[in-house]
Amino acid sequence: MKIFYPLPDFFSGRKIILFAVFVFFSGIAAGRVAGFISIEKFIMNQSRFAVFYFRPSYSFYTAYQLVNADSELQRLAGYYTLFEHRMIDVDFFTDRFEREGSPVIKKSIIWILGFSEKAGTAKSYLAKIFNTSDPPIQREILRSLRRLDSEYLSEFIAKNKVSSVLLMGL
Repeated sequence: MKIFYPLPDFFSGRKIILFAVFVFFSGIAAGRVAGFISIEKFIMNQSRFAVFYFRPSYSFYTAYQLVNADSELQRLAGYYTLFEHRMIDVDFFTDRFEREGSPVIKKSIIWILGFSEKAGTAKSYLAKIFNTSDPPIQREILRSLRRLDSEYLSEFIAKNKVSSVLLMGL
């Protein structure tokens, strides 16, 4: 009478160790990706159920509250908090730029867009709003374009015939 049955060949020796290491690192990678996506969606006001996925840290919860506050200064602090956490979502910030009325907040949003990892999307949006913006905002757009791509800035200046007054002090 046999009590223990031999394991199939798949679960022998090195294969089981390699399989366990693969499962371990796959779980870590999946957890990091899911955590980052959950935090980003929570902050960007796309999900209110983040507390069911994880326990949010104080800074992320604060950023969420600040970005959605009624006070201009609190919203500005929220935008800078997102910048500090490198959560620069171009679509979110362009939507917020359209909603905001304060020139200071608009300049800050443009400044933040100058650090975006999605440079192509940010450049096209900044180019789109350049001609309809006030001169102080136009100057900030030029600074952000310089941070994103200095070659594109040269082409942009030539194409849009930017005045030398705006170019002073860049």
